[in-house]
Amino acid sequence: MYAKHHWQNWLTAIVGIWLMISPWILNLGMTISVGNIEHSLVTGNLLLCGAFALFIALASVLAHRPWEDWVEAALGLWLILSPLVLRYSDNRPAVWSAVLSGALIMIAAGSHLFEDRPAHPAR
Repeated sequence: MYAKHHWQNWLTAIVGIWLMISPWILNLGMTISVGNIEHSLVTGNLLLCGAFALFIALASVLAHRPWEDWVEAALGLWLILSPLVLRYSDNRPAVWSAVLSGALIMIAAGSHLFEDRPAHPAR
């Protein structure tokens, strides 16, 4: 059944959908050309990360496992670092999309992990 605090999964799913449609909305370019190879990397990165975020979020809604939150946190960290790693930090719309999406995913995963932590009785 659904977890009592599944809003985090739905937020991650919405962010995943955004990541998958953002290359078209932000006009990042969908073709590989020698002069603009970074656009293909940006598009591919956002599409793959979005699909993965959507998949893991929906899987977590159906049957939550604690490791899924750690995977989501790692995905969020990758999205935040990807403009530097893939060298598209000069593409402001793509950077903002990746960093904000990554931050939202990390916040959702961290919140889920915080709420799932074992309760310790008061001493």
